[in-house]
Amino acid sequence: MKTPHVGNVYTNNLIMADAGVHMNFYDRTIGARDRNFHPHQVIVSGTPELVTCGTKLTTHARVQRASCRIGSFTEGRLVTECHMEAMRNAMPHADCVTYTDYLRSHADFVLAILESVTREDSSVWEFQVTPEGDRVPCRVTSWDDLLTLRIYGLTNDTCGAVLPNVLNILVDTIVEAQATGHAEVYHLSGPDMVRYIDRLLGKFKTLYAYVRKALALPETLTLNLVPVANIRLAGDAMHQAEINELVEAWLGLGQGNKERAQRIKGASDDSRKAIIAACVGEKDRDLLRLRRAAVSAEPVFYDIARANCFTQHDIVSGGRTFFTHPWALEAPIKDIDLLIAEATRQREFAARFSS
Repeated sequence: MKTPHVGNVYTNNLIMADAGVHMNFYDRTIGARDRNFHPHQVIVSGTPELVTCGTKLTTHARVQRASCRIGSFTEGRLVTECHMEAMRNAMPHADCVTYTDYLRSHADFVLAILESVTREDSSVWEFQVTPEGDRVPCRVTSWDDLLTLRIYGLTNDTCGAVLPNVLNILVDTIVEAQATGHAEVYHLSGPDMVRYIDRLLGKFKTLYAYVRKALALPETLTLNLVPVANIRLAGDAMHQAEINELVEAWLGLGQGNKERAQRIKGASDDSRKAIIAACVGEKDRDLLRLRRAAVSAEPVFYDIARANCFTQHDIVSGGRTFFTHPWALEAPIKDIDLLIAEATRQREFAARFSS
């Protein structure tokens, strides 16, 4: 599964959804703090438009200013509904669900997990949401306390304690393991989860020990966290030629390097100097091709923090077609990481040279 946030679904996540990966859209963020998905905005053609204040939990936020570009964002509608409606219209074949609906669909099992954790360590609960959508601190000392306070999305639809991140991951992992019948699950990570997961591992293992004992789960449950943020060789089909050229330039550089290495290796002492000089010139030309391709393939190098990415709203608003380069779905992630890293360096070099 992949757990992006509700909001403006950018290229990397559109690729995953289009490929059929189960997308569990987390809907408990605060818009103004979410520098990845910006749910309080609508992003079209790389330009954000503010539709709500961004201070409320996304599940509670309503459109305060109707969008000038996306007709479904009308005043008073829930922001989550607007973003998810666009996502489903953009990719009706995709397997998409909000986190709240995901929890509700497994309510009994999730409540059993939460009860076993809370009876052992009630301090994991730190925040609650008010009926107005404000996230405020809470204090839980027992399972009965939590039932009285209520659990948002499970025992109450408008307010209550909000699952902390460590419990979100724990619940996802256990539920997916039970659903598939395997004690090993794979979670595709965006740019952030791979950075903070290490800080949660100790707590994660402790909490699983509580749940395993209470619910007779496997002694070992393995969560494989796969970083996929650089799988971004996609976008509007009108940019297909630029994306194709970027991939071809990269593959051409790699193949050329292999051939040049073989030529130098097999060169005689008399010809080695000339062959090396020829190879250096060829590599420079290959790098120049990659540099030009990287500069031209602008949609690949979006910056989600700047809200300048291609989104599901681009697909539905202009009838635009989403294109994913086949190599992005077939190549090892490490190879795609290398392409993005080198192409980024070439873009930076070109920017310095032009300035």
